[in-house]
Amino acid sequence: MRIAKFCAILLIATLFCLAGAAAAQGQKSNSEEKSKADMVNRTETYCARLEKISKESKDLTEVGQKSGELMKALSEVAKASSEHLVDEFKNKGKDWKYRLLMLNQLSKGEVASAVDPVIDSLADSHEEIRAYSAAFLGKMKSGKAWAALIRTLDDKNRHVRIATAKALVAVSGNKAADALLQRFKKEDDFVTRTDFISFTFDKLPIDAVLQPLIKSLNDDSSPDVRAASARCLAAHKDKRALESLLLAVRNDKHPLVRYYAAIGIGEVGDKSQVSVLEGLTEKDDFVKDGINSALKNLRNK
Repeated sequence: MRIAKFCAILLIATLFCLAGAAAAQGQKSNSEEKSKADMVNRTETYCARLEKISKESKDLTEVGQKSGELMKALSEVAKASSEHLVDEFKNKGKDWKYRLLMLNQLSKGEVASAVDPVIDSLADSHEEIRAYSAAFLGKMKSGKAWAALIRTLDDKNRHVRIATAKALVAVSGNKAADALLQRFKKEDDFVTRTDFISFTFDKLPIDAVLQPLIKSLNDDSSPDVRAASARCLAAHKDKRALESLLLAVRNDKHPLVRYYAAIGIGEVGDKSQVSVLEGLTEKDDFVKDGINSALKNLRNK
């Protein structure tokens, strides 16, 4: 009898515990739903205010100056309502500067559901949207964006082309080499050629870029391109570049090119080049600094 009574008491206590746990879980669930709803409401409020700022601002600089605190506040709640940000970005009826703010926030949160609409935005009428879209896809390393990025390499805006080139390297690494080299050969703008070398060629296999870099170092009409080529060859540290670097440090007319050629010799050469550099009759102090740095590097090998 006592055992039966004890079991009954134990059963009642267990039921009370379960009921209490269920009630607590229900309260927690209600609290989470309320919190999420609050964050969604705050997101929509922040977005409305950001849209107003974008419409009233004459350019991106003004938008940036006025939206800093709001963007910071938005980043604290946006994760719970990322789909709202995606929808706002997709809406091409919205001000492009506002859509750019949405894309910036999506990039910060690395929102995967934004990938498809961002791929579509590579064809947007605004070059800033296209450039930032390429950067987003590179950050996300989205393989599905490959074909669209390849097409965007021929964008009419050079900033978009550079952003796309960087994205292709991030997305596919060595696979991007052929496409990037083909685009590089078409570039008639020296700034873009310089940027291609500076931002992508050091991340590509040396066997793919060695000859294009040597050709640019030897023949390009722009000293910026030649200097970038020397700098990139130095970064790759491939001895096959040594002869061209020696030729450049001796004969190139521009001190920036001679400086980076000297730095490159310090990276790819050995102690046998010490006497060569010591024998140069260089008058430019900037280039002399490069030669001295290279000599120090070579002597320590």
